[in-house]
Amino acid sequence: MSMERILAGKCAEKIGKKVLVNGWIHDKKNLGGIKFISVKDRSGLIQITLDEKRVSKEVLEKIDAISKESVVEIQGQVVEEKRAPNQIELIPSKINLLSSAELILPIDTTGKTETDLSLRLDKKFLDLKKTKKKKILKIKKKKI
Repeated sequence: MSMERILAGKCAEKIGKKVLVNGWIHDKKNLGGIKFISVKDRSGLIQITLDEKRVSKEVLEKIDAISKESVVEIQGQVVEEKRAPNQIELIPSKINLLSSAELILPIDTTGKTETDLSLRLDKKFLDLKKTKKKKILKIKKKKI
């Protein structure tokens, strides 16, 4: 893919244009004929919408094989969508797996389920991927 990479937080400035976003698969939802993938980078999250009517079969098959927290490169068009987080979404035309994560992570990085403290301490690198935990560390850093 030969496009210049853009941060997820800057995609709102590119509505109607093709962009290239790199990041981690934060969450995946399958609602039958439509799938939603949250991709995060250092600037925030962007929703990737995979509608079977608008996305190629190749892209749909690739995304099914990619696990949470894997690193991906996604090329697609930014469109306005009022129901999406940040009121934008990315309709992918290409996806490339850059680095694969374990199929089943030892803890939930989305923060939807609570994890035992001893496991959280053993897997601190994954626990720190939770948005709430990052915000706490940023506040503590500013106080120091």
